[in-house]
Amino acid sequence: MSLVQVTISAPSTAEKGQAFTVSGTVFEGPAPLRLGPIAGATVTIYQGGTSKGTATTSGLGLYSKSISINQEGTFPLFANALGIWSNIDYITITEPEPEPEPEGWLYIENYRGYPIYLWQTPGEDYGYWFAHEGVQWGPYATLQECRAAIDGIVEPEPEPGWEYHSTYRGIDIQVWMPDGTPYTAYFDGEWHMAALLSTLQAAIDDFLEPAVGIPTTLTMSAPSKAGVGEKFNVSGILYETEAGIPIPNQSINHSYNGKGLGSSITGVDGDYLKEVSVPESGVWTLKSEFPGTEGLQASRALVDAVVTDTPIAIALQIAGSIATGLVLFIYGTS
Repeated sequence: MSLVQVTISAPSTAEKGQAFTVSGTVFEGPAPLRLGPIAGATVTIYQGGTSKGTATTSGLGLYSKSISINQEGTFPLFANALGIWSNIDYITITEPEPEPEPEGWLYIENYRGYPIYLWQTPGEDYGYWFAHEGVQWGPYATLQECRAAIDGIVEPEPEPGWEYHSTYRGIDIQVWMPDGTPYTAYFDGEWHMAALLSTLQAAIDDFLEPAVGIPTTLTMSAPSKAGVGEKFNVSGILYETEAGIPIPNQSINHSYNGKGLGSSITGVDGDYLKEVSVPESGVWTLKSEFPGTEGLQASRALVDAVVTDTPIAIALQIAGSIATGLVLFIYGTS
């Protein structure tokens, strides 16, 4: 069972060339046991086997994308994020109703969302024009010139291809765009490909010799629940794994689901303490990370925390009233 669920929804019908919006969600865990939204995920929209561009999820795991289809028929729409495919939704594209023809103009077609007209007044040169929001451009001598003018205004879809993503342990990693997945890297005399960046990095670790340096362990403690914007402490200890010796004066980076929460410095006993707050509701993975040094290997610690729309202090006050017959509701993501 996948640990990520991607959904997509689209209107049932739209006119040919008319822009419409598809939307959906990217969540950790399958419904109805959703663990929380995934923010900042790149979602690629597909019409059958054709990419219609990408969108990025919000802090609530939501995305939307305006697209159009320039042919009639019923088409499947689906999305891909983090290597996971969504459900399939269908849309029926119909021929648009001809727009009212201004005097002297003959409606020809709707091209990429722009109506094109042909001037009909006798005794004058014929020319193709197109209109948008009450403004007319032209004339153009041929229909092809008119379409080319529209192409120059409408932003083209990016050409798919490999782009540099990052360098891991001296090896360059590329990602397929505009999809944002999969990842590939060349080592051990061949190309290696993976849907997840972490999988490819693990393959590089297996190929290269173990990292030089003393192994370290980082612990982390944090409350299981907090309110949105409410300050709470994350703490832990950094020490040499085998000897158990605490490691002082080292920087520890803190984040939740990839978003930074600042850093702290370990004390003489290898301990750290950082006051943080999370501005979004949901179930978030808090991470404390020691980036490592020339003589010390990197290490990290993870813990899940529920951040609710109701500050935890207020929630506790409400909970104290349950004995008198009140019901406690803590509002958060479902």
